[in-house]
Amino acid sequence: AVPTWKKAPAVDKAKVTKDAVAALDEHRKSLAEKCVAPALAKKPDPPIVKYLFNITFDAAGRPVARGVIEDRATSRPDVLACISDNFPVIHVPPPGQTVLVDVPLELP
Repeated sequence: AVPTWKKAPAVDKAKVTKDAVAALDEHRKSLAEKCVAPALAKKPDPPIVKYLFNITFDAAGRPVARGVIEDRATSRPDVLACISDNFPVIHVPPPGQTVLVDVPLELP
C-alpha cells in the first residue's frame, strides 16, 4: 500500500509573531534598565538599539532556537552581549507545529 500524507494545517505566522512580540514586550523595561542604561551612561551614542530576533517555536509554543540580526547603524556590541546573556525565555500559545518568526526589538 502506498502511504498517504496529510498536509499539516497552515500556521498563522502573523499571530505567532504578534504573540511573541507581546511576550518580549513584557521584558522590554528590564532589558533596557539592565543592558541599555549602563551602556548609555558610558557612551550616549547611538541612543537606541534595534534588533531582529529569529525565534523558532515548537508545536507547544516553546522556544527551541534563536538568532539575532543587529542593525548596523545602531550597533552596540556591549548591549547585544548583555541582551543575549539575559534574554528571557518567552512562550507563545501552541501553534500546532514548529514555526520560525522574526521578532523586532528596539530599546530603550
